[in-house]
Amino acid sequence: MNKEKIKIYGRDEDKKAIKEILSLIADKLPCGDKTIEVFADRVGKNIPSSIAVVRIDDKDKCQSAESVVTYSEGFSDADVVALNPQKREQSSSFEIMTEGFMGRAFMRNDCVYSAFQLLMVFCAVYALGVPAPEALEILNDFTMKRNEE
Repeated sequence: MNKEKIKIYGRDEDKKAIKEILSLIADKLPCGDKTIEVFADRVGKNIPSSIAVVRIDDKDKCQSAESVVTYSEGFSDADVVALNPQKREQSSSFEIMTEGFMGRAFMRNDCVYSAFQLLMVFCAVYALGVPAPEALEILNDFTMKRNEE
């Protein structure tokens, strides 16, 4: 995936983290000529991109996008839903649910990325056509490998 084909909107710290993670896992992502726009914040305009990742309540602003993946933290009508966050002594996790799939994203408590940022990365990878189980495996491999370094 070419970096110039991914546009990320939202708070600066979220944009930076999401771009960093996507660049570090780029070799696991499919190549293509589609542009993906990831909205880690509210959408303020209509989205003209090929692929859009948006909050469930911004879906109506994506009518010109070829493909839309919606996300939510708890609202089950979204394409990707984050549920049931858990914090343990050494790690944290949350469930990721898509149609026909449910898995758990893990991160050590010293992970520098937030659960929200990891959710955005999962959504972007999933929106690129990577099946949910494989997208979660990529994410979990990244968080575990990153924290071992």
